Order: sequence, then C-alpha cells, then structure tokens
Amino acid sequence: MIVTSASNERIKSIRRLYKDKKERDKSGLYIAEGVTMYKDLLKSDVESVYLAESKTEELLPLVEGVPYYIVKDSVFDSLADTRTPSGIIAVVKKRQQSGEIGEMTAVLCGVSDCGNVGTIMRTACARGIKTLFFVDAADPYAPKSVRASMGAVQKLNLVSTDYETVFSVLSDYEKLVLDASGEDVYSYEKKGKIAFFVGNEAHGVPTEAKKKCDRVLSIPMIESGVESLNAAVAASIAMYIVR
Repeated sequence: MIVTSASNERIKSIRRLYKDKKERDKSGLYIAEGVTMYKDLLKSDVESVYLAESKTEELLPLVEGVPYYIVKDSVFDSLADTRTPSGIIAVVKKRQQSGEIGEMTAVLCGVSDCGNVGTIMRTACARGIKTLFFVDAADPYAPKSVRASMGAVQKLNLVSTDYETVFSVLSDYEKLVLDASGEDVYSYEKKGKIAFFVGNEAHGVPTEAKKKCDRVLSIPMIESGVESLNAAVAASIAMYIVR
C-alpha cells in the first residue's frame, strides 16, 4: 500500500513532528531524515520509517524488521526538510534520560541557532561528554539540530531545564563561562568536574547566571579585528583544550 495523500493521518503526524516542539515533547518522538542519519540509529529506537516510492527498492534492505510505509514522491517531497531528500524519513523515540552526568558537561544558555546546537552535540559526543543541559535554548530535537548533530542526538543525555535546577545539580562542578572578556583558556588547569556555560550568539550568558559561575574563559584571538567566535566553535575548542 502506498500513501498517496498529504491529508493522510500519518503524514499529518509527521508534519507536526517536524514543525512543533510541543508535539515532539508530548509524543517523545522526533524526525531523523536521510540515509546517513538512519544508519546511525539503533533499530530499536525507530518507531516507523517512511520511504519515497521511487527509492523503495534501493532502501528497503535498510528497514528490515522496522515498520515502514511507502509514500508517493510528491507527498514525500512536501514533507522533507532538505532540498534534495534521500528518500527516507524515520520517526525516532527520544532517548530515555539517565542520571549520569560525567566529569565534563555543558549548559547551553539561550543558544538559539539549531545548527549551533547540533554542532555542540556532535562535538560533545566526540569528546566523550555524556550529558548536555539546555536553558532557553533551541530544541535539540528540531530537524536542523538533529541533522547538524550527525547522530549524536541519540547518544547523549539531553536535559531541558532552568537555571535554578542547573546550579543545584551542578553544585560540585566548577562552572566556566565562555566569553571573549575572560582569561585565556590555555592557562586554565582542570582540577575536578567542570561545566561549560555557552551563551546566546548575540548576548552571551545572562548576567545573573554568569555571577554564579566560578571563572570566565576566552579563546585567544590572534587577529585583533575578530571580535568573537561562533558559539559552537568556541564551545568545541574549549571542550578539547580543557582536559
């Protein structure tokens, strides 16, 4: 059976998962689009898969053992969030949160760009970080965040919370703000558990939160004409410098 109508209830459900954070939160599901993303998923995490009709023969071996639906190309293309869809959309169950934080973590403070959120997740995962905290930040399960994470979204413990909870949970962590006004990150010596506070692209870490942190670190600029680094770039560099 091929889904041929954009008004099909399953198609409408996928569209809501793409566009609506409340729907993702309520259902505990999100969308992972594309062959590369799909291959990084555990099949046990996949609720269902939708294949473009013209790509069915090519992609069918990938979805063995997973509930799948074939979708008319024009309907599939109307759903896809990428310019050149590769023919597969997966509905994925969010990872269950664990209590483990680890020796290093990061708090994304109002980071509003999904691309930056996804890049930070990708770097954090590569660095061996287990948990990230999100306060007033972009949804890590938004389609653009998921794509930029390159599969890391399903390997991390992602906690959306508030500052009061963050400072309570991280009470025994040294809290480090990344800011252009801080001391050289290369001079910092890690002595215990640490949490990086990564600020909004335009405004940085809010003043009240910054006051509660222990130190402010910066990435040194060789060229004086460069005022600051992209939030994801700064976070990624700091995660690898500090050991």
